[in-house]
Amino acid sequence: SGILCLTAKSTMLKPIRACLRCGRCVEACPMGLVPTVLEPLVRARQYKRFEEEGGMNCIECGSCTYMCPANRPLTQGCRDGKASVTAMRRKAAAK
Repeated sequence: SGILCLTAKSTMLKPIRACLRCGRCVEACPMGLVPTVLEPLVRARQYKRFEEEGGMNCIECGSCTYMCPANRPLTQGCRDGKASVTAMRRKAAAK
């Protein structure tokens, strides 16, 4: 067991900035996805296109978010997109 002591400064979240189109997230993705395309699709609620772009293949490893110099929540975007697509599928199956 252990104790983790953090300063207030180290626990503060960095501000989210606009995508720099640097491609680091694409290089880091073990599934070969393009998080810079997937995350805006989820924000725009274009779940059909999110699915077409392979968003359901995201394994939510967090590599893209970790590598992003703009501090964009790319993994969370894919997680939200997958949850929305799954909910839509369940709703369609229930009919």
